[in-house]
Amino acid sequence: MLNQKNYLMAIPVAGIATLNIAAPVFAANQIVVKHPYKPIELVFSIAEIEDFVQTGDTNGLPEDFFKLMAVNSETLNPEEIRNQFKRPISIDPNLPLDPKSLAKNLLNMLIPPNSPEAERKAALTLMAAKGNGQILINFLKAIPGETITPDNFLQILTTYQVPAIKPQNPGTNPIDLRTWKHEGAPERGNWLVSADGTFVRQTINDAPTFFVSPDSFINTTVNGKLQVADPIDNDFIGFVFGYQSPTAANSDAPNKFNFLLFDWKKSHNHNGVFDGGHEGFALTKVDGIFSGPNYNYIDDSFWLHQDSSKFDILATDYGLGKGWRPYQEYDFTLLYQTNRIKIDVNGQNIFDISGEFEPGRFGFYNYSQSNVRYSGFTETETLPAKPVPEPASIGGLLGFSILGFRKKQKL
Repeated sequence: MLNQKNYLMAIPVAGIATLNIAAPVFAANQIVVKHPYKPIELVFSIAEIEDFVQTGDTNGLPEDFFKLMAVNSETLNPEEIRNQFKRPISIDPNLPLDPKSLAKNLLNMLIPPNSPEAERKAALTLMAAKGNGQILINFLKAIPGETITPDNFLQILTTYQVPAIKPQNPGTNPIDLRTWKHEGAPERGNWLVSADGTFVRQTINDAPTFFVSPDSFINTTVNGKLQVADPIDNDFIGFVFGYQSPTAANSDAPNKFNFLLFDWKKSHNHNGVFDGGHEGFALTKVDGIFSGPNYNYIDDSFWLHQDSSKFDILATDYGLGKGWRPYQEYDFTLLYQTNRIKIDVNGQNIFDISGEFEPGRFGFYNYSQSNVRYSGFTETETLPAKPVPEPASIGGLLGFSILGFRKKQKL
């Protein structure tokens, strides 16, 4: 159930008590195929394929991937494979596939071996109808169903709806992550930004770490995507906003924290050592210096979420089924205004509270969780709604006044 401090006003949201992020139909997150020469299955993460396509880094994918994807039988050429993933799909079901086509290799992987010619023709026709014109990596990311296999590929493809092109809000600006900074203790995080500045990946499992915008903002909506490519660990991801410190440029101590924190944990821990860490969401005002022996200063607050004067929990939404899921890409929306915080995940509202909030930087947050990817973030100016004027007599009695809003700063 939603738990919120009584001095904050929660805006009612239908169904919040039964929120289950696992409910929507998920896009694919991995491909499972049989090895052509060995009695084993090969599992390829679509998130890691996308990282390879964006960055050229081959370390996240096994050598077998490049052997199966090889577009030239004489040599393994990762750069050519990468380029073909960036190209639009172009299949004519009435013509033989180009032997050097990556689409051919994918179809060979995903159509059951020794399929009758009629089935192969049907697969080609379906692939052309659903995929032609789409960038190959985007097509793979959008196919419904969590796992693509030769046994379910054609059935899944029949349910796939070609995505409509959504017009961008004319006031929406993409965020260039190349301008952002790693804040906090330098050794606690490793933030790797893509060459084009559209996504960042954090690779270290350690104490809280932050990746933060250079400028402050208020009266703004921030949208983006988040994904964890780790099937084993179950710890904290999220973001910070209204961020004041730690800021290296101000010579702040790395344990001097002042920000609002939205964090999300995959599942509860029951190992007796780090017991606790609730599954689900929390929204907290953090303001103080966190110091002490053996990480207890971190664990009591950031792990156990023990309420205190410097770790002031504003709202929580814990429960089974409310944790994040590995390899699933989530859409995040943060509305941050002088009088309101509203946070949505996959279009479902998590928190919606009122209060008085100050401008600050926006950033990403990890605690004890590696292989987290933040991508496609944008910001849109969103001014608070103007209050409806009260009659003069009532306004005079109540001492009615209108607060001035701070000027928004670009991320």
